[in-house]
Amino acid sequence: MNSTELAYQPPQALEPTPPGNVRGSLQLAWQAFLFNPRAYVTVLEAKKPLRKGFVTLLVIILTISIGYALGLALDLLATPRFDLLQDEILGLIQDTTWFKQTASEAPDFGQSFEQIYLLSWQALRIFGEMPSWLGTGASLIGLIISALLGWLVYGLIAFLFARWLGGAAGLSQYLGVLALSYAPKLLAVAGVIPGLTVPGTLILGWMLVTKYQATRSAHRLSWQRTLVVIFGAYLAIALVSFIGFVLSLTSALLQIPGLDFIIKLLQGGSNAFGA
Repeated sequence: MNSTELAYQPPQALEPTPPGNVRGSLQLAWQAFLFNPRAYVTVLEAKKPLRKGFVTLLVIILTISIGYALGLALDLLATPRFDLLQDEILGLIQDTTWFKQTASEAPDFGQSFEQIYLLSWQALRIFGEMPSWLGTGASLIGLIISALLGWLVYGLIAFLFARWLGGAAGLSQYLGVLALSYAPKLLAVAGVIPGLTVPGTLILGWMLVTKYQATRSAHRLSWQRTLVVIFGAYLAIALVSFIGFVLSLTSALLQIPGLDFIIKLLQGGSNAFGA
């Protein structure tokens, strides 16, 4: 046993909760949200830590989803009826001579125009931050995907860093414990109040603290090595993402017809053009 393990004194675990118990998962998420390290030890010492952590993460996502739905309902009640304005404008357009003449010449024009018109209003609701089921659904799907993929990808890379630095936890243990570190995303539930949004930087900063607690509780590393694991994983993900972006951009540019000629033209000027 190394000196970092001797120096680390894990806290006592919480009362055990049955796997899949929603109430117990909410308790674990709330404890992690409040920076209580005992929650991580509870998952670490569970018979199936990966399952316990994953269920807790799903409960966190479900709680956020309910908050999103309530927030949208309140927003719709507090904002003007844009659907009535949308229908009124469409009716005015359809009554114009131009629309009637074009529709008589092209039978499919009316249906196509209406579809484009409806999509334009949906885009206006999303990018104009107006309340809509489509915009809220897209935001919620993005949050779910980012949470699950972030948990798996970040967890795997951070695990490799931790084991390289002498970490003690197995992969299933660490992923289970790391799932609790996503509890700060519960701050998004504050969006249930119309007009209230929580800054993303606040959630990110909160999650850095919970990830630190989760990593140190699972691997029992010194605080210096724990910080290396936390930020090393972020740096590795950023580096891989940048390389992937450059390769994708290069591949896309190579598909442009005549790109080589354009490059030679820019480099050689009139000589390349004459060749």
